[in-house]
Amino acid sequence: KDGGEKEGGKEQKKDDENEKEKKKGKEQLKEKENDQAKEEAEEGKEQEEEQDKGEQKTGEEQPKQGLLSRLEAAVHRADDGTKTKVELKKGRDHYLNLTDDAAHVVEFYAPWCPHCQHYKWEYVEIAEEVQRRSITPVQFTAVSCDVYSAICATYKINGFPTILGWKIGDSKTQHGIEMNAEENIDPDTVGEMLELDMAHEAVKLFDWDIEGEEEKQAMMEKLAKQGHAA
Repeated sequence: KDGGEKEGGKEQKKDDENEKEKKKGKEQLKEKENDQAKEEAEEGKEQEEEQDKGEQKTGEEQPKQGLLSRLEAAVHRADDGTKTKVELKKGRDHYLNLTDDAAHVVEFYAPWCPHCQHYKWEYVEIAEEVQRRSITPVQFTAVSCDVYSAICATYKINGFPTILGWKIGDSKTQHGIEMNAEENIDPDTVGEMLELDMAHEAVKLFDWDIEGEEEKQAMMEKLAKQGHAA
């Protein structure tokens, strides 16, 4: 009898130990699962923070990308040798706010356009000469289509540079006269297209640096022809 009780006690003790082991294993597994869940939560939080930072950075960089990127998103570039061809997306109409008491010449350009870069000083020189010679009031303006893409789209600008002109009193809601449709303009062309009252440049009567009788005779004949034409 005593032997049976001892044997039963050993089995009970063994069962208790097994139960403890199982309980300990469950606790360890649960602890491991909790740690894993905690790590996943922390990783998710870090990812959200990184995403928020990325969105904030994108929002900060968007203005820095400048108007050029917005324009480039709205145009299809090509080049015909004299102009950079573009297709602007049309939205609401935005017209130039120009006075009615003067004729107007407006260059539509983009800073990244190579033709515009080459032409800008020629445009300045033309403006200076026309304003010096014109008795009719005339104003020259340059409009960047990077900054004012809506205005450029309103006037259906399809290439850079484009020069549009308006005579005195012309409505600015009209497209205007495309002055460089065929070739670049000069001061006299501007005067003719906009019907400006232009003063003539003074004619140099004689070049004292001319050497030789034949050159002098040729010059005199040239001046005589100019006199007859005048």
